[in-house]
Amino acid sequence: MRKVTYKLFWGWNYEKEDKWLNEMSAKGQQLVSVGLCRYEFEQGQPNQYTYCHELLQNPPPHPDGLEYIQFVEEMGAEHIGTVEGWAYFRRKSGEGEFTLFSDNASLASYNLRMLRTVFSVAIFQILLAFALPAFMSYIMGGWHFSYGILGAISLGFAAICIHGIFRLRKRINNLKADPAVQAGMVDLYGENSLLMLDTNSKRLIVSLLGAIVWVYLYIFFHEAGHALIALMYGNSIESFVVFGPWPHVSLAYPYQFTGFGWGLFFAGGVLFPLIAASIAFCFYKPGVRHYWYHEFFQRIADLLPFITLIVWAGFPLLSLFTAPPPWEDVTRFMQITGFHPLLVALGTIAIAYAFRFLARKKGILAHWAKLRGNQKESRAASAIGVFFMAVFVIIVSFVFAPSPPMFGSDSVFITNATWSDIRLDSHHKEYNIYVEETRIHSIDLQAGANGHLTAVQFISPSGEILFWQAGERIYHQFGLELEQGLNRLVINILVDNYAIEEFLMDIGREDMIYQVTEYAATAFAYIGEDYAFRLFLEIR
Repeated sequence: MRKVTYKLFWGWNYEKEDKWLNEMSAKGQQLVSVGLCRYEFEQGQPNQYTYCHELLQNPPPHPDGLEYIQFVEEMGAEHIGTVEGWAYFRRKSGEGEFTLFSDNASLASYNLRMLRTVFSVAIFQILLAFALPAFMSYIMGGWHFSYGILGAISLGFAAICIHGIFRLRKRINNLKADPAVQAGMVDLYGENSLLMLDTNSKRLIVSLLGAIVWVYLYIFFHEAGHALIALMYGNSIESFVVFGPWPHVSLAYPYQFTGFGWGLFFAGGVLFPLIAASIAFCFYKPGVRHYWYHEFFQRIADLLPFITLIVWAGFPLLSLFTAPPPWEDVTRFMQITGFHPLLVALGTIAIAYAFRFLARKKGILAHWAKLRGNQKESRAASAIGVFFMAVFVIIVSFVFAPSPPMFGSDSVFITNATWSDIRLDSHHKEYNIYVEETRIHSIDLQAGANGHLTAVQFISPSGEILFWQAGERIYHQFGLELEQGLNRLVINILVDNYAIEEFLMDIGREDMIYQVTEYAATAFAYIGEDYAFRLFLEIR
């Protein structure tokens, strides 16, 4: 009979963890499998095994790590599993005392190696505590208290690591009382310097850099998905932005889309990364021996469907209870297609499951578990990580999604107006919008009239044109950075080709005169009685 126990030990408390495992052995509970804070025991004879574990300098699949595990097994020990570089062993108690350190010198060297690892984690957490709030403020266009909470959490982990550093330093100093240890220790700036990183520290740094690369790689494929759909329908790309506070694809006006095409345009951002990754899976080779090659495919198999589910299943479900973020692709997709949120969520779940099934079929998940040394450990680590991330995202979504922190909770400006016949009114209208601080605002704009083109401009206090668009009907939800001070919304009603030419020359877009006048021919051909101009604008 087996039972699973969850327990947390900090790395520097390895002696306490070994003591607990041996106490469980004394009760007849023998460890048979390990995971992230997870211990699986099997009922056996009391004191049947003695347990030890160690942080490997070069964990599997590194050849040195595999060689070390084989060396310990040749001493009569059994390798239970490896968790994030920690290797667990057991040996029958009747075969004598079992320890992984032959003398105080090797134990001191081990503690010093662990000290370097904890030190690098502490430095990383301290840097993250300051960099993460600053980065979030820059991306979101303003400060929010939640960013400070994220920084405080990182500082809390750093404080725990600093406590571990002092514990390890005290242990090393006590071991230095042994002359053999003093003779074996080298100068602080030599081989054992804190500045010399071991394999675990290098993996931490490479994982951080890899995460940054992965994020921007995903953004690139996301925006490329929008761009490819636009090109399929004969549109021109005006700008393609990956780096910056607001990655986006801007299309040259006028746009050429069918109703289905508009929906496909917004869905392209999520579909193209999945399609590209699925094609890459088909070329996956389990025989490649490079560690980061397999980790790259594993991260794609884990994170890509998770991100897809959070956005394209989470936000539709959220829309059943409150207004989803208006700038999100999935929100615009549902508005254009009219699909029920549950249908969108179920379709997303089916696509994400098919993607994971392909990863499993190609052996990516199984091979990664084999490299990590324990399949249950790999599944448990992934499940726990995804669970806590999901809880965090759900909390953030429900607290902030109805009024995202990047856009604020209150309307900065709102107007709703109608003119019965725009032909009898002025062809130029202007609204003053005062903004207290420079940040990205959510713009919900609906404007237009039959028989004419409506040209809209947002102009900064310095006179710079922040945004413009012209069309018979304008329905647009987007994010726009408005500067502190008096911004202006300028509306021009373009009634003929001469007005179009004059407007485009005024804003310096003479290159679009032919396109816009060709598009306007249909609008100007309108024959009817409804010439009412309707305007709705909300800025948050």
